[in-house]
Amino acid sequence: MKAAAIYPLAANLATQQRRFDAFRQEFNWERSHEALNRTLPGKVYRASASPIPSKLPLWNTAAIVTVRHVRPNGEIRWRGEMLYVSHVLAKDYVALKQIDEKSWEIRYSFHLLGFSMNKPEPSVLLIAGARIPDNV
Repeated sequence: MKAAAIYPLAANLATQQRRFDAFRQEFNWERSHEALNRTLPGKVYRASASPIPSKLPLWNTAAIVTVRHVRPNGEIRWRGEMLYVSHVLAKDYVALKQIDEKSWEIRYSFHLLGFSMNKPEPSVLLIAGARIPDNV
């Protein structure tokens, strides 16, 4: 059903919007959902009372050593070389915080992404949660 709202692509934005609107109408008001005990989502939805800011505030960088812009290919320039972080963060920013002489945390807001380990070879990005090899 979701694919029908997207494919084939409409000739213009107005037609595509009408397809999305039709999908939303059917999804929320015509089809019951098992996860909601066969209730229509439109009957149980309540708008959040929490205000949503139009623009997220910049994060506090007081304890962060440096902030880097992620390039469209997912890389940042770090210590004279390119270090791949993630293409998902393209055109956004990551923060690097020094942990000790050789290692830096790489964070996206408060999310720990991984660690950069400085060795004689080019820097290595270790993904958070992964076991650190003995030879690093």
